[in-house]
Amino acid sequence: MMKFKSNKQFFWRLNVLSKKGAKVKPKLQPSAEHIAERNRIELAVNRRVFWELGKEGYAKWRKLGYKDYGTLARAYGIK
Repeated sequence: MMKFKSNKQFFWRLNVLSKKGAKVKPKLQPSAEHIAERNRIELAVNRRVFWELGKEGYAKWRKLGYKDYGTLARAYGIK
């Protein structure tokens, strides 16, 4: 990902990409409320998993990689 130093550089790069036929889509940023809600759910799921698995099991679970916190929250009844 490029970090632009000015608006001029940004629009120049946008023009170059457009001429090459690239489709540039704006990326929406999440709101602060959405981030806070996701953090709350993630922490609640982590507390529940820690409670169920214990210290050693939780450490192993954390090392396993990607966690689908939305599905886990629904399974545990966390809203």
